[in-house]
Amino acid sequence: MSKKKVKVCPRCGSKSITPVLGTITGQLYKCPNCGYYGPFIIEANEEMIEEIKDDYEKNSKE
Repeated sequence: MSKKKVKVCPRCGSKSITPVLGTITGQLYKCPNCGYYGPFIIEANEEMIEEIKDDYEKNSKE
């Protein structure tokens, strides 16, 4: 099990999340995969990423 943590989208778990704006109030991020735009990201290991992705896929089908 991987203990290494990477920054991922909190909505879909994509590692492609990128910072788009940084100001005195904080950083904003955008995800090209699901369109998320906001100040929060998740630092997750591979197990957590898979759980986020599974949850996103399940909820996007509803």
